[in-house]
This record gives sequence, structure tokens and C-alpha cells, in this order.
Amino acid sequence: MEKRYQVFISSTYTDLIEERQAVLRALMQMKCMPAGMEFFPAQDTGQIEFIKKVIADCDYYILIMGGQVR
Repeated sequence: MEKRYQVFISSTYTDLIEERQAVLRALMQMKCMPAGMEFFPAQDTGQIEFIKKVIADCDYYILIMGGQVR
């Protein structure tokens, strides 16, 4: 059975939506399982612990960085 890697995508959100979507498409083409904030359920408490667990369970972590022009 072929291993499917889980990859966490991290960035600010509203200013990097297009970049996140491009990474998401590339990961899907590579048959990886993407993880990121947009896939998380709404929770009142324990959000940071949930995020830490998801990140710990991932095989790779991608950080998308960009500069905002104001």
C-alpha cells in the first residue's frame, strides 16, 4: 500500500488565499492529504491543543510567507 503523506499548510489567511489554493492543488495532485485551519471544526475551547495535535500528526509542514502592502 502506498503511503499518503499528510501536509499541514500554514500562513496568514485572507492575504494568501490564492497561494494556499495553489499549494492545496499541488498537494492533491501528489496524492497528499492536506491539513490546515480551513479544515478544522469550530470549537469553543481547546483549539490550540487541537492544532498542536494535527501538526504533530502531519508528515510535513509548509509555511507560506508573504509581505502585505498597506
